[in-house]
Amino acid sequence: MASYTPCPACGKTFKLSKNPAPGPLKCPSCAQTFEPSPASPRPASTDLQPHPRNASTAEILDRLPTPIWLGPAAYAFGGVAVLLYAMVLFGVVSSWKNRPQPELFPQPTIAFVPAQHQNPEPATPSLNKQPEIETPKLDLLPPPTPEPAPLPKPNPTKPPSDPQKVEVARVAPPPEPALPKDESWGLLSGAPGDSSFLIQGAKLTINIPGSLHILSPELNSYNAPRLLAEVNGDFTALVTVAGKVSPGTEPLPNFPLAFLGAGLLIMKDERNYLRLERTAAYTADRIRLHQVLFEYCHDGKTSPAVLRDARDSDLTLKCERRGSEFRCSYSPDNGHTWLEIKRQNLNFPANLKVGVSAANVSPKPFPARLENFDLSSPGVKPSKSP
Repeated sequence: MASYTPCPACGKTFKLSKNPAPGPLKCPSCAQTFEPSPASPRPASTDLQPHPRNASTAEILDRLPTPIWLGPAAYAFGGVAVLLYAMVLFGVVSSWKNRPQPELFPQPTIAFVPAQHQNPEPATPSLNKQPEIETPKLDLLPPPTPEPAPLPKPNPTKPPSDPQKVEVARVAPPPEPALPKDESWGLLSGAPGDSSFLIQGAKLTINIPGSLHILSPELNSYNAPRLLAEVNGDFTALVTVAGKVSPGTEPLPNFPLAFLGAGLLIMKDERNYLRLERTAAYTADRIRLHQVLFEYCHDGKTSPAVLRDARDSDLTLKCERRGSEFRCSYSPDNGHTWLEIKRQNLNFPANLKVGVSAANVSPKPFPARLENFDLSSPGVKPSKSP
């Protein structure tokens, strides 16, 4: 049996050789020398005992630790789980067997009726009994033949017509489109064209479609709606343009701005006139303008317009003629204050047409509202042609 001795310096035990030499020993761990003590066998420690080379397999397995799944607790847990699974399976199978089974071929229910209420013929139960359909009664007799209408009596004075000659029905031609009627607003009159005039006492609304409607020889446009009266000599004309005037933000194609206008018109013909209007415009620079416009056209050429800024509210316009002088002014407070915009001598004849007009140069319809038109002159008569 091998001998072991402890080191007095480090306390570790090391194995002695079979035939140790006499003398002091040297510790292989701390290299200290010491006198040997009596030989002692190696302590029974599993850490220091080597595995026997010639030991059997059973002995080696006995030294290995036992896994947890092979212990008694694992066996007990497995038994409980198997028992619970068996109970659940038993309950499922029992409920499946006890479920109500549908009847594939239901039996008809036969009601037993007492003898006194039974029919003379026994009723046979039927599984697929169809409801009785009432067959309509057919009238086999032919309908009565209507009596023929009496033939017209021959007229001895009218020769009999040819039976082979068939008269062709004459189709009436379609009615011709109605021409625009003349409308009047007091002393003023004129044709509305594609616009419309709504007259309510002292108020006039000119509804203009959203397209080019203006009096301008330069634009070759003469379709501004207007109502005029013939005046001879001096006169004074007033009208109030009421409400808001807003042309929108989109101009007509190929136009730099959207424009609306309404007011007074003094006219010799379509190439010679004077316009005094309250206007509103929306420019390409996104600027809104509300102004009073004075424009004079002579032989188809307009002079530079005169503009005055104004508020977007009711505005009264006035034009006076004294001989060859024309004075144009406006009032923002219903005639209490008058602001002159232009005074000019014009080579107009004594006989002119005076009235109101409106203009629309935008895709938005324009309802021009005019009120309290007044025309004072010794010689005034309605005009039948604008």
